[in-house]
Amino acid sequence: MHPQAETKAALARRWPPFASATSPATAAGHPRATSSRIFSRTPICYGDPNGLVLSNAAPTRDAFYASYHSRHCPSAACTMPASPSPSPPPPPPPPLPVLPPPPAPKLSPPPSPIVRASPPPSPVPSPPSPVPSPPSPMTSSPIPMSPTASSSPAAASPQASAQAGPPGGGAPSGFIRVQGGTFVDDDCNEFLLFGWNSWRLVEASQGIQNALPKDTSVLGGLNEATYLAQQAKAHNFNVMRLFGIADVNYNEGMPLQPSPGQYNEQVFKAIDFILNEMGKQGIKVIVALVDYWKKTDGVQQYADWCAGGNKDSFFTDSHCQQLYMNHIKTFVNRRNTYSGKLYKEDANILAWDLLNEPRYTSGGTSAVQNWVDMFAPFIKSQDPNHMVTIGEEGFFGPGDPHVSCNPGYPNANWPAYSGQDFTNNHRNKAIDFTAVHAWPDNWQVSGADFMTNWVNCHIAASASLGKPMVLEEFGKVVSSDNSYARTSERNPYFTAAYDAVDGSLSSGGQCKGSLFWEWTVRNPSESIDVSLPNGLHPYGVSVWDETFTGPIQKEASYAQSLQGKRNVPGCALQGQPVTAFG
Repeated sequence: MHPQAETKAALARRWPPFASATSPATAAGHPRATSSRIFSRTPICYGDPNGLVLSNAAPTRDAFYASYHSRHCPSAACTMPASPSPSPPPPPPPPLPVLPPPPAPKLSPPPSPIVRASPPPSPVPSPPSPVPSPPSPMTSSPIPMSPTASSSPAAASPQASAQAGPPGGGAPSGFIRVQGGTFVDDDCNEFLLFGWNSWRLVEASQGIQNALPKDTSVLGGLNEATYLAQQAKAHNFNVMRLFGIADVNYNEGMPLQPSPGQYNEQVFKAIDFILNEMGKQGIKVIVALVDYWKKTDGVQQYADWCAGGNKDSFFTDSHCQQLYMNHIKTFVNRRNTYSGKLYKEDANILAWDLLNEPRYTSGGTSAVQNWVDMFAPFIKSQDPNHMVTIGEEGFFGPGDPHVSCNPGYPNANWPAYSGQDFTNNHRNKAIDFTAVHAWPDNWQVSGADFMTNWVNCHIAASASLGKPMVLEEFGKVVSSDNSYARTSERNPYFTAAYDAVDGSLSSGGQCKGSLFWEWTVRNPSESIDVSLPNGLHPYGVSVWDETFTGPIQKEASYAQSLQGKRNVPGCALQGQPVTAFG
């Protein structure tokens, strides 16, 4: 379940400290609600660990960090750079940045022609008649549509696409690919992922007030996408996961696709800008193309257009399948107005997520399986350069040998009947790597050891497939906005997750990286207030808080120390197929 889908009322039901000032925890004088240790920090130093020479056996993260700290912090007085003081009040924020105009010369080349997928050998029924477009939900002044929207790519048959295998051929220089069960760069050096998830960056990059920090002075006059890209590079992050959609909660009436086949150019340009800014700093981007939880640009929106509102029909209805195929073709053939590159030719994009956290509630696992088997080869047929994964939470199906790893097992069986079947879903040859999410609060499991077991179970399942794995989303709620809550409630879960990941990184196992949820931009003077439209969610991690300065920064330094140090045996130099399974 997506944490951003939680309302204040839902938070109150799940976590009583959010209910009111007189919640049971507060009334009892719970230390998490009353601690005054709001801005205490753990001493830590930053530096560039690239000079570290590793032996064949990589050191553990703690051993590495002890050595790293002694080299870069010769004095016991070495501490974090001072964070902004909560008083006196900061100066008035600068005017909100706007996206710079794209360079005109880059807009001139027309999009590459799009070829209809080859028909299957047997007759295929014609696709149903187009679904009428509903009225645009936009309530603000009209926004120019993309010039390519009116001439959307020719629709490909769902049946034909399902039979198409992943294409062969080579990827241009700069694309990360899978070889030998791991990620590699052009020179066959292993590429490890470390980074974060951004949820409402598409809106923030447009200057939408409700998506920005309440105190925008923290951005230093920069667009938030520019600020995050620069901060990411400074903190040794190399991957961001982005939702390539607009969230109606932040950007009322401004979805990317207000009606079937029609695109909001302002939103698309925001995505262009984010990709370009991340690319300037060497940050790769995983793009989730659609979300199960949100209606705007999500599964519910497609279901409303083509299946009378039944979300499960998104996976099985041929109208829905056709609309989503059309969207994929439009998206991967989008020409970035800042770089001039087609998305499918942009090496700044690391991979595509087919669907964030699919669920199917009508029973069985075949609907999601058939959908993956249709859409994974389809997107490869449109874009052979980029890697593809699903974007699942990672629940194991009823017959999977790892089913006992599911949250709540054996007392709770809902994960096994969520429609997901992790191992089989990722078996398709067009799926390059496995992706796993971890949400102990939403799944109502406690104890940091759950994170260890959850990651290790998926490492084992991924090893059985011979594919690399990424812990793509994980987060932990805090009950109060103070140092005690962050240190005692969230840090143990992050540390447990990173320990499990590191056990794989140091031994050459299947897990090749992790992306935490969610990097939130705010000053220490701002506090969590989930009642406001832009209230900071209790999952948010800021650069100055104890989770960032503790386990996150420690892990970033360790992952960076291993980056590119292993040349993968048997790897073919760039120019070979982008996937080891093609």
